[in-house]
Amino acid sequence: MSDDIDAIRAQIDSIDDELLELLRKRFELSVEMGALKGRSSRDIFDPSREEAIIERLTSGIRPPLTPSMVEKIFLEIFSISRFLQGKKTVAYLGPEGSYSHQASVALFGDDTRLVPQKDIDAVISEVLMHRADLGVVPVENSTEGMVNRTLDLMATSRLYVSREAMLPIRNCLLSSTTLDDVRTVYSHPQALAQCRNWISNNLPDAETRETLSTSDAAVAAGRDEHGAAIASSLSARLYGLNILAENISDFQENITRFWVIAPAMTPVEGKAKTS
Repeated sequence: MSDDIDAIRAQIDSIDDELLELLRKRFELSVEMGALKGRSSRDIFDPSREEAIIERLTSGIRPPLTPSMVEKIFLEIFSISRFLQGKKTVAYLGPEGSYSHQASVALFGDDTRLVPQKDIDAVISEVLMHRADLGVVPVENSTEGMVNRTLDLMATSRLYVSREAMLPIRNCLLSSTTLDDVRTVYSHPQALAQCRNWISNNLPDAETRETLSTSDAAVAAGRDEHGAAIASSLSARLYGLNILAENISDFQENITRFWVIAPAMTPVEGKAKTS
């Protein structure tokens, strides 16, 4: 048995070494590509190219790989490549831990400079004033409908939609205490409404308090020894809270569509919905 384990580990080590060398070569080419784009004044970030790569790679995958696994792996590779070519600044609807933040991390990875903004107007302004290369804003929620402020601002701005992402909104209950000790639940009014039945069934005696955002709720819960927040799993990591319950929305098909906005139209490669 131990000989079999050692043999498999040796194969894994060998494959890891090969992967590392292939990644090194890929990133070398990325740096070279960045230099060429810089000399030709072309944008480093090319979402249509990234989407075409993912579409090609996921079209012929075999188990145990899944399309979502491949997408996650390569989004992180793209993020590191952009960092090596020249770090991009992305403005998003904050604060840290918001679902717009979570969408931005999913789109660009951890090696992009992500800057939270107080509202959608500020995200648009940062891109218009070229203080941010790109912006991430919510445009539609499957339960709440269209985000009219985003639509109104985009209709009158000189910005373009270069990419979109669909993010499942998985509300979690976060706290530093146990479920039995929760006396107050903090969250944004929308999140409280989305989890009304869960709160009634699991915390019938708890008081609910509205906050400006789910991230503010996480901060409030962290300061209250009997408090809990309805927020994202990312907020748990950022604010040092435990996840007491996951996916507590009354309707599980809760999805928000986000736009990546840019100051110039992106050249289209393959299938795209660039506006």
